[in-house]
Amino acid sequence: MKWFLSVVTAAMLLLPAGCSTEFGRLDAIPQSDIYKVVAEVKRQISIYTAYQASDYGYKRIVAASRSKVCGNGMIGFDISSVKMELVSTSVGSQSVGVSLSPIPSGGIRTVGGSVGASREVTDTQSFVISEDVVPSPYSYKFDLKMLDTAPLARSMINLWAAALQSGDDASDICLRIQKSESDGNTFQIGITVAKDVNGEVNVGLSSLGLTAGGELKATTGNTITVRFKAHDFSKPIPPRPAPCKPKDPRPECQLQHNVAPS
Repeated sequence: MKWFLSVVTAAMLLLPAGCSTEFGRLDAIPQSDIYKVVAEVKRQISIYTAYQASDYGYKRIVAASRSKVCGNGMIGFDISSVKMELVSTSVGSQSVGVSLSPIPSGGIRTVGGSVGASREVTDTQSFVISEDVVPSPYSYKFDLKMLDTAPLARSMINLWAAALQSGDDASDICLRIQKSESDGNTFQIGITVAKDVNGEVNVGLSSLGLTAGGELKATTGNTITVRFKAHDFSKPIPPRPAPCKPKDPRPECQLQHNVAPS
């Protein structure tokens, strides 16, 4: 797992003159809530993997397999890693036992809703987390109602459904997903982050836009990039790892499945 903490520069979020895509607002997440956002993203992605393992997922794909113009409809996306790029701020963060001086950012100018309007967002940092996706020791039973509160999972399921339909298109060539996860198979999702009156964090979808450097980023500043590889239907699904016991030296027992505030 890789962790990076850096100060966002103004140029990173300012759009070049004449560009039609604008960043409307910046959702800076209180640092004390970062771990809640990571946990919520993990929850929604686990709903997608539980969907894959359910009767709606790979079992249905195999049962519905038939000859097509390209392939036989046995297509699947296995998530290998997730990268979270989050904008954080110490403003509104609750004390967690240690008093630290905020890192000065110099402020970030973002384009407002009207032409020429802007606002200053001070004390803002960029928090980047890259994590491998591995199964937990305990399976997560899927229920369709789970999708009501999991827009990230719904979005990935929709992408999967679109890929399944493409095999029926008449063509002289066929496209095959590269199996190696290092070949750039990614799904980039802009997210919104909001907290309700009970303190629960909600993660939704937002639009993407181009930064001054030509990068595709969420207009809120918070972006999830999912890296995936083609599912291998010729191999059985590997067994889940054994639960971790105290002082268990196995590498998988040293993973941080949730991010605790620090």
